[in-house]
Amino acid sequence: MDDRFGQMALSTEDVLERDRFTIGLMHREQIPLAIVLGGGYNKVPEMTVALHLATVKTAMEIY
Repeated sequence: MDDRFGQMALSTEDVLERDRFTIGLMHREQIPLAIVLGGGYNKVPEMTVALHLATVKTAMEIY
């Protein structure tokens, strides 16, 4: 993933799994969800865009 400022060393799949878990939990518990994008300071800007887009797509699939 190559996040210059991240300290967790998450892979792209780790981030997707985090999104599926968190968004799924919000949906199951009927908690309103707002997605605010930030972070993801990848050295390749297109990767940051792809990760943010994946978060939105995950929410659309679950909701």
